[in-house]
Amino acid sequence: MVNGTADVSVIHNVTYAVSTVPAGVNPAFVVVNPATGYAYVSNSNSNTVTVFYGNGEGKKRKVVPVGTGPLRMAINPNTNRIYVANCCDSSRSP
Repeated sequence: MVNGTADVSVIHNVTYAVSTVPAGVNPAFVVVNPATGYAYVSNSNSNTVTVFYGNGEGKKRKVVPVGTGPLRMAINPNTNRIYVANCCDSSRSP
């Protein structure tokens, strides 16, 4: 879950233990690929998407730059393509 500052909470799917891990500035939205378990967090004030490893690890994999003000996202689990809606410009991210 996004915390609205600069981190997200990860809940372990077996033990329900909660850990907090850093994301970008003002995390806004999360999508998860059910096929890979990877989680994607849009960071609206840092213009990035943070990618986390799947299966409840909660470890940051990488940070991907996107357009200005990323908010909502959608995922195609078959292609693992993430679609990011940027609120403040008309850019497209590959």
